[in-house]
Amino acid sequence: PGSSYFQTLDLFRQGLSPDEIAARRGRTLGTIVGHLERLAAYGEDIDVRPLIDQSRFDRIAREFERAEAPWLTEVKNALGDDYSYEEIRLVRLSLQQDG
Repeated sequence: PGSSYFQTLDLFRQGLSPDEIAARRGRTLGTIVGHLERLAAYGEDIDVRPLIDQSRFDRIAREFERAEAPWLTEVKNALGDDYSYEEIRLVRLSLQQDG
């Protein structure tokens, strides 16, 4: 990943949420979540669990377990409009790191 990703990582490690990082960097939340996903894929430890209410995290994780394929759309459709794609992506990132 390039320097933009590491700017995101630095802010994340300072304790900023993805929403705060997006605002500070002038990026969309989806872009910042994408940075965190890519950084995790390259071996960086990205602990997003503190960012997500535990009951919401567990509900999303259960839907990933139930899903025939771990596709975001399938999980999002099962969860409904109370859950954002970005929140689902963050849980998926955490599950992949735990896996």
